Amino acid sequence: MRGPGRPIPQTWSITRIAMSNLLQSKWHTVGWQGISLHVPEEWNIGGIGGSRDDGYLRLQDAELARVEIKWAQAEGFVNVNAMVEGYVKKLTKDKRLSKGIKVDTDAQVVSKRKMRKKGLQGFTWATDLVGHGAAWYCQDCKRTVIVQVTTRPDEKGDEVAERVIASLQDHPREGRIRWATYGFDAETPDDFGLTGHKLMAGHIQLTFKRDVTARDARSLVLHNIVTPEELTLSRWGMANVLLKNKSLREWAESEMGKGLKRLKPEFGEAEVNGHEAVSVSAQKLMVHQYFARLISRFADAPYADRVSGLIWHCPEQNSVHLVQMLVDVSNSGLPAELAATFRCHQDDEAEE
Repeated sequence: MRGPGRPIPQTWSITRIAMSNLLQSKWHTVGWQGISLHVPEEWNIGGIGGSRDDGYLRLQDAELARVEIKWAQAEGFVNVNAMVEGYVKKLTKDKRLSKGIKVDTDAQVVSKRKMRKKGLQGFTWATDLVGHGAAWYCQDCKRTVIVQVTTRPDEKGDEVAERVIASLQDHPREGRIRWATYGFDAETPDDFGLTGHKLMAGHIQLTFKRDVTARDARSLVLHNIVTPEELTLSRWGMANVLLKNKSLREWAESEMGKGLKRLKPEFGEAEVNGHEAVSVSAQKLMVHQYFARLISRFADAPYADRVSGLIWHCPEQNSVHLVQMLVDVSNSGLPAELAATFRCHQDDEAEE
């Protein structure tokens, strides 16, 4: 995806709501790399960078960069004050903001008691725009986080920023990572790492691979022997166009069968979140892989030896969704479990 500082295509643009109504407009959750937060519905991902350990996320509407978040792994003593001073110093050198900028590095932006973060420090700045931010160190995930919310002077920025920052979760909950943007909203196990992403108008796709060595400090030797489990999550918009003159099964067989021709996939009927669905399964184990699978079984490590997936149509959102895995037989129920986490038509308004 486009990196920080580069605008997203205008195909993502939506009609701007009068900003004085931000607090009354619909809000939704955006999630990426273990970071999740609740923001106005018009704010979505405009820039990403880095990884789960060290990364960057920018949310924007059709006109402004609205939220910027940076996180990094840190051990031992963390000087949050120095983090804020360094961040603000860069702001004062930004030619777009520096003229007449007023900075407060000891501002009360969000409740320290509610956030329960070590050394949380707020800051604000003002020019023709207004910024409210906070920085902290999370003892649970051992990461530093700095977040900034940008508003116009008439947008009740202090209230908007407090609501956004207070909602921010900086690490996975209950072993799951939430990925949410542009109508795509699903969860993955936290030992699956992101390997690729496609964020386009009408089609969002994320791919993951399970880290075999992440659990029980497994050896690199085992890592080289075992075929890791892989996961693909997709969402297509404009389902009425995709499925025109074609049944869901016909479309699924065409879409899911593209990379499975040699495996002779089997398709069946299913249901996901109350929607009509099509299941797919196929064996993917060559003769020379049997010994490797035997070793992985002995070591109690997942060995991906089959394809399993689900694809379904959500009429409420006019969308089609996919969960497909290269999976170990012991985890054959995982695709259905992950499909159930897809929020394809639920109202997100209550999550604040």
